[in-house]
Amino acid sequence: MSRIRDNHRVERDGGGLGRITIVNPVLIIEEDLSLATTIAAMLSERWGCQAHVARNLHEARTRLDEYGRDYASAVCDVNLPDAQNGEVVDLLMALNIPTIAIADVLDDRLREMIFKKGVADYVIKDGATSHEYIIQLIGRLHKNLGIKVLILADSLSARSTLTHMLKTQCLQTLVAADGDAALQLLSEHPDVKLAIVDYPRREPVIADYPVPELPGMDALAFTQAARERLGKDRLVIIGISASSDDGAAARFLKFGANDFIAKPFSHEELTCRIAQNLEMLEQIEGLREVANRDFLTGLHNRRFFFEHGQEIYREAMKAALPLVIAMMDIDNFKTLNDTYGHDIGDLVLKHFSHLLTQSFDKDLIGRLGGEEFVVLSSGSTLQDARARLQAFVSKVAVTPAVHDDEAIPFTVSVGLNSEPGNNLNAMLKAADDGLYRAKDAGRNRVC
Repeated sequence: MSRIRDNHRVERDGGGLGRITIVNPVLIIEEDLSLATTIAAMLSERWGCQAHVARNLHEARTRLDEYGRDYASAVCDVNLPDAQNGEVVDLLMALNIPTIAIADVLDDRLREMIFKKGVADYVIKDGATSHEYIIQLIGRLHKNLGIKVLILADSLSARSTLTHMLKTQCLQTLVAADGDAALQLLSEHPDVKLAIVDYPRREPVIADYPVPELPGMDALAFTQAARERLGKDRLVIIGISASSDDGAAARFLKFGANDFIAKPFSHEELTCRIAQNLEMLEQIEGLREVANRDFLTGLHNRRFFFEHGQEIYREAMKAALPLVIAMMDIDNFKTLNDTYGHDIGDLVLKHFSHLLTQSFDKDLIGRLGGEEFVVLSSGSTLQDARARLQAFVSKVAVTPAVHDDEAIPFTVSVGLNSEPGNNLNAMLKAADDGLYRAKDAGRNRVC
């Protein structure tokens, strides 16, 4: 059963470092009010979400009758005064709410029982360390909502087991029985972040009866092919195998896997390895975002614009698509800085960038430096681009920045070009010439 629900929302900040705000509330079902209050406060501080507390099964039912599937997740004690055998977990699973079980003591019987019910994880209540683990896990579950995982396993039982484990972690799963099908899914879903690749155990050859090879590409060949397409900073590959061959792990890693897990493994080992690898990938993505973004405005910086702009230019030329580029400059920005101060100048730059993102969210936008900005749009005709830009210039003129209830009006001039020339730089130079003509003609216009 999928843990991904349409009415759940997660908001990410603009920093690109994987920070999130969990919009929906979290339900904490715990008799110890002090513990529940501590977890609630940490949730509010870390993820900005509200927590509802229920101290027993009866109160939990009342909360769930009111909010039900709107809960982002739940943290529940499996041994409540009026539900000592994990009944509360059944209640939460029936509503498809991602659940973390907590207990004072967890023996093998209880552990097996709660995992069978489909909980994401369990935590022993042993102080600050467990509190922090709960908070991190809740964040991990809600980051996972948008993450696709590819499962490659030739065994139906292996595919089913892995799918169940991953869905308890709120991950979206794609399943393939051989490497060819897995590569096809990777092509169809370029946003896949993780691949779990099962290398099947092969029985030894007996006399003249060799074990037949499976059709299609095997797990190691898929690992190599997938890695050639996507680097370790784009796709995590975890190999798993029950093979008695001591070299299986080494071969997986040499062929490009990030990690390897030997069978049999526990639910916790797999989920912990997945979480660690995804967090590493997010850190790399965060660093990439920082490197590609302008610190003040959050727009793409000059380097990113030219790198990706060249790709857009080449694709447009190859497909014979119309391409337009616009150079923009905030009018009299030096005077504005001298009049109001550089802090207000920064406020204007951020406000302008917000307006720019609103109006050209489908296009490549960059801040080239200072008060200069650029928009590159593929597939737009010159007539359409001119109309959109003129509407934007008018919008800027009547949408001042605001500081301490004081309006800070400003305007923008735009140079527009649709002639591709020999390269992107030539296109930009022609747009820059148009910008100078707009300035000379009186500013606050498109030329």
